[in-house]
Amino acid sequence: MQLNDTTTPTQHYNIHVEKNLQFYSQSDNLAIHYDIYMPTQDTHQNPTYPNLYTTQPTIIQIAHGMVEHKERYQWLCSCLAQHGYIVAISDHRGHGKSIDSSHPWGEMGGISTTNTQNNTASDIHQDGFQKAIDDLYTLTQIICARFPNHRFILLGHSMGSLLSRGYLKKYGEMLHGLILSGSPAYNPLLGVGIMMAQFLRFIGAKEQGKKFINNLSFGGFNKPFAKEDLNAQHSTGAFAWLSRDWDNVRAYRADEACQFIFSLESFIGLFRGILWLQEPLSSTSKLMQKTLPKPPIYMISGASDSCGDFGKGVQKIAQKLQGCGFVVTLQLYPEARHEIFQEINKHEVLHDLLTWLHDMIKAK
Repeated sequence: MQLNDTTTPTQHYNIHVEKNLQFYSQSDNLAIHYDIYMPTQDTHQNPTYPNLYTTQPTIIQIAHGMVEHKERYQWLCSCLAQHGYIVAISDHRGHGKSIDSSHPWGEMGGISTTNTQNNTASDIHQDGFQKAIDDLYTLTQIICARFPNHRFILLGHSMGSLLSRGYLKKYGEMLHGLILSGSPAYNPLLGVGIMMAQFLRFIGAKEQGKKFINNLSFGGFNKPFAKEDLNAQHSTGAFAWLSRDWDNVRAYRADEACQFIFSLESFIGLFRGILWLQEPLSSTSKLMQKTLPKPPIYMISGASDSCGDFGKGVQKIAQKLQGCGFVVTLQLYPEARHEIFQEINKHEVLHDLLTWLHDMIKAK
């Protein structure tokens, strides 16, 4: 399904930002840091549209990707707030500022969990992936209590899109809409990856093992862009698969908070989580009840995103969600790569997102 070519509301608000608020995870008491971006005053009211902030108040919560942090989304958060949305974004556990001695960068579950050798399939509900989903839900409760009677929309990018699909499966009744950006394609060898990571953990090869699993999982993403040419119009070399924008890729390379590697335990939790997501809804999901409407889903990705198998993997995810009764709007951007909100056409992507949000809210 493609978006209609409609005019997006051009309201612009001043914004107020509250940085580095925190709550303590109900899973293990880890301090989770988050920011809130709020519109404060309509400075250029468009008479064609009602005041969005006062008539159709909406919260957008953002789940960032793997090996990054909330500060990389300042542009998107600010733009959404300037258009009347309340925006909340947190650092996932083991990312950004949501770290401590038991949860350094790359350790989502906690070192005490990592040191347990005899984990079983039942531990899926205790691993870092599941804890991160529950952290997102805790933030939802905090934000919705502070701003009652607001619509609630979740936006997840890359690994954040996986966490958001997990949120849909566990807490989908909270959602009025879901936005999935840069969705990773399903890898049929995930089961093998879990066994390999478990074996490397068993023999004590944690440091070398995590580098091996990391390269096995992501090393191929950059191959189409690996040959560095500093005179090329679009980015090449290390991490060029992220976007065509040279400045974005260079900033990522230079960002210490984006240069760590997941622990073996975090990889195991991630891989288990992806397998768990192959069934979009469980029998216990409240959205299985016929009386509850399923939230509309907006999927966006770059057609040259190697993580999404150049659009093919994203299309398969959309079809799987449609098969469960969700209305899915899919938008693939030609030549764009993985980080669609950091791309050279990010203003086009933002315009289309605002249009979908406006049309979705108007239809409710």
